[in-house]
Amino acid sequence: MATMRLDIAGDQTPESITDWARSLGCTARLIQQDGPAGGNPIWEFEGTQEALDNMRLELDDTGELDDTGELDAADAELDD
Repeated sequence: MATMRLDIAGDQTPESITDWARSLGCTARLIQQDGPAGGNPIWEFEGTQEALDNMRLELDDTGELDDTGELDAADAELDD
């Protein structure tokens, strides 16, 4: 399994984040409520490398869920 940490806009609900991760075959865990990037929460996602790669394909630099329910991350850090 691999992990990826993301700084996600604080206006996202935990349910929307975990549901999005689950839809891509990953799990999500809140690491830090008030992270270093403007106070946004830091989330850690775990899954296969393929699942995390698919997650990264859906990301851009806004850090928000768009109107399709897909998450856009401001910062992504992968750990194998």
